[in-house]
Amino acid sequence: MVTVIRSTVRRRTLAVERETLASQLVGKLRLAISTSEIPPGTRLTEPAIAAQAGVSRSTVREALRTLARDGLVSLVPMSGARVVVLSHADIEELTEVRCAIEVFAARKLVASNDDAKMATIQAKLHDLGSAAESGVWSNIVDADVRFHRSIVEATANGRLLHFWREVEGQLLLFLSLYAEDVYQINELAREHALLVDAILSRDHETVARAFESHIRSRVDLREELWSGKPVGPLSNDEEKAARHKRAPSKRHG
Repeated sequence: MVTVIRSTVRRRTLAVERETLASQLVGKLRLAISTSEIPPGTRLTEPAIAAQAGVSRSTVREALRTLARDGLVSLVPMSGARVVVLSHADIEELTEVRCAIEVFAARKLVASNDDAKMATIQAKLHDLGSAAESGVWSNIVDADVRFHRSIVEATANGRLLHFWREVEGQLLLFLSLYAEDVYQINELAREHALLVDAILSRDHETVARAFESHIRSRVDLREELWSGKPVGPLSNDEEKAARHKRAPSKRHG
């Protein structure tokens, strides 16, 4: 028996399943990228992903566009998609943007003196503690990002949240790098509780110092692990600089 769908059914109603598939694929790819199962610099081809995921190439294309908006994938015309490679310059820019957004958000939260918003943030802190107890790194990093996002969301400033979401994907990637070496699980909840305490102090300068110190401490720890090397393949300029540094000096005379 053939069922005829009446023309009164809206197109977006019929597109729900396809959107769900793309959303699910985004989640799986994001997890694979953040856990380095798909490492930085990896080329992502539509046919290969479609075959592995059992979805259409159009679904893959939609998922890759979403990941590109999240900053996890770069789309290069005539070349395809690649997982983003974060250089030292990228990390420094990301750190500066985080400081600007999060310090502003935390200071605004201090001024609001809103107990309901603080309760939400403390709930995210509790979630972070639970994730740390689980010992699952992807959960830990995700809970860390959600905690920081909750502070930005508490400002109720849509444009500020938009700026945050512009860098959130790369923040997830950055925090995932060397997670097992950098994160101290036993100290994770306490470190973030210090940020909550700073907000509750109602002192703007205390808040600024606490957040800037927290954000930059992550960078410093990773810099030690990188030993002066960029994350992922060298960029063209960095490769030239490295070759120049390795080249033996020429003596004249």
